Amino acid sequence: MNIRGFSSFLIKADQICDFVPVLSTANNLIDLFIKTIVLPKLGPEETRPNHYYTHLDKKTFTRCTLLLIPILGQILVYLGDLLCDNKAFALELVKINGLHLRDVSKRLRNDKDVVLAAVTENKKAIKYAGDDACYDEEVMRLVAGPNYIPPVSDREKVLEDVKINPMAILDASEFWEDREIIMEAVKGDGNLYIYCSDELKDDDEVFLAAVVTNPKALKSASKRIQDSEHLVLEALRRAYEQGGAWVLQFASKRVLSNKPAMLEAIKIDPSAFSYLNKELQRDEEILQAQGSSLARSQLLTAIKKAPKAFLSIDKAFQKDPDILQVYNSSVARNRVKKQALAAIKKDPAAFFSLDRAFQEDFEVLRACHDSKVAKLLTQLGAANESIRDSEDIVLDALRKSHKEKGADILQFASERVLSNKPAMIEAIKIYPEAFFHIDVELQNNRDIRQAYNDSLA
Repeated sequence: MNIRGFSSFLIKADQICDFVPVLSTANNLIDLFIKTIVLPKLGPEETRPNHYYTHLDKKTFTRCTLLLIPILGQILVYLGDLLCDNKAFALELVKINGLHLRDVSKRLRNDKDVVLAAVTENKKAIKYAGDDACYDEEVMRLVAGPNYIPPVSDREKVLEDVKINPMAILDASEFWEDREIIMEAVKGDGNLYIYCSDELKDDDEVFLAAVVTNPKALKSASKRIQDSEHLVLEALRRAYEQGGAWVLQFASKRVLSNKPAMLEAIKIDPSAFSYLNKELQRDEEILQAQGSSLARSQLLTAIKKAPKAFLSIDKAFQKDPDILQVYNSSVARNRVKKQALAAIKKDPAAFFSLDRAFQEDFEVLRACHDSKVAKLLTQLGAANESIRDSEDIVLDALRKSHKEKGADILQFASERVLSNKPAMIEAIKIYPEAFFHIDVELQNNRDIRQAYNDSLA
């Protein structure tokens, strides 16, 4: 039994013993001893966390004294409890002295009218108010005056937290059915779609927000969404951008048998052909679309890598809107990339002002490494994920910073780097204390331990 559970047990036992003759005498002698001898010696930091001590502190000396008298005392206390649970009596009582709020029943300590009357007479009476009354804005405005700041509701706080960090929704399961909060979460991280309620998994807008970063959301979506050509094709478009038509395995059989929808799917990604049913795979129009899409896909890939390839392709393909768009964006991207590389050579700090797409580009990362950007990466915590996932850059940063910062810089390296045995052996050679930052499982490796012992020697 935990401490809170044990305190609850003692409180319940105290309440029962109060109305059992003889037992009430012994029980209240103990209560008086604790109230007069024990509690004064304990500070607020020790009594507040203990619910039993709080219960005894609120129990009046008058009540304890009356309950020392068997039967008669219990009758008087019972009648008093009935009177203290009478709202009209309680209102008159607290108007005389607001601190009498402690003597009324628990129900009335949460009654707004009674609490307002008490704090109007004496603001200190708020310490005897129930939790519900303490959260009432009118009551708190009366107590705090013009300096009162309304508390932020749990929902508003969770919403703000999720906007900053979508993963915050994992600690707020009571809001997994809140559409606005879930929308913010899946916009930031589509992988959180699996935590949606069944109702939200059948919501088109929530699904479309999730597939932007997580096409696999189609797997967790409702049967209706999996049976929607429009939504399945949207998931396919996102999946194609991230590497394949595998998302079609989660579409319904009806969608995979729909010829117009599958013709569109093949145009998006030629590999979609393998997910079609056998009858459609033998269809001449489908086969023709597959061949055309495959050639088109290969051209798109070639132009992304080398924009000049556009000048040598068939004129019919040059008029294709998607190919033309890829060419223009590739030319523009290469132009910006050249400018970025030139800027990094002049000042490695320019890396941190680049778009994420350029920060993850291999040539840009290599330029950073060649430009001694590792000096800047003594603040690896602010670096891009791709930087923190590069063994070369992390090790270079460790070489240049270990004299000043020790191996602490490794706390910012990715888990994959910290689990890379060759890289961590090199890190230990640079600085032995790196051993204590690497993956726990890797610490038990014989080669790693040998490298650590050798570096100490």
